[in-house]
Amino acid sequence: MLSVFICEDDPMFRKKIESCVNSYIFDKDAAMKNICTTSNPHDVLDCLQSNEKIAGLYFLDLDLGCEIDGAKLALEIRKHDPRGFIVFVTSDGESQLSLLKYRIEMMDYIVKSHTDFEERIHGCLESAYQRFMSTPTLLHDKFSVKLYQNGGSSKNTHATVASADIVYFETSTDFKHVLRLYTTDSYMEFRDSISGVMKKVDNKMFFKCGRNVIINLFRVAEVDIGMNY
Repeated sequence: MLSVFICEDDPMFRKKIESCVNSYIFDKDAAMKNICTTSNPHDVLDCLQSNEKIAGLYFLDLDLGCEIDGAKLALEIRKHDPRGFIVFVTSDGESQLSLLKYRIEMMDYIVKSHTDFEERIHGCLESAYQRFMSTPTLLHDKFSVKLYQNGGSSKNTHATVASADIVYFETSTDFKHVLRLYTTDSYMEFRDSISGVMKKVDNKMFFKCGRNVIINLFRVAEVDIGMNY
């Protein structure tokens, strides 16, 4: 899922961007969600801090009327989402070159007064979504868990597994609210839910094929449709 953030202190332009985003998601039936539309940069950071893994598209005004401007917000975003798509939306058509010193890797720089404003917003949505869908995100290369041992969560034992090495997840038949993660040569147990895992893994790689099972599509060698259903 590609998450969209809008941080713009002008209500009119905030509404314009939000309208473009919602229309694109509806028209394309895209795996995108507008999860934060705000004038306050702290709202964006709070949302990022509450989501361990996220892939985002960010529309940021340069002048946000507070101690955190768009450039500083982008630098903070990069700490949480190093490969996110950052678009600056601004009234200032002269600051583009000055942003290069921050090494933010912006996707676009859109001036509000230009007549192609909405077209440029739409272009960013299309480009970011196509790139997101065609390229596996680095955010999901590894899956980390706190191991469940002897009827309780271990205080000290954590494990990290490369996503490519995971064969499937399933709910434990021995303990409630516990899942098993299987690799090609071992398994481990941890507290979570099937829906919780689906929020943390790459949805292009993992598929929920039953109420209690998530499989790694890249580990599937053969599918037997069968007749028993």
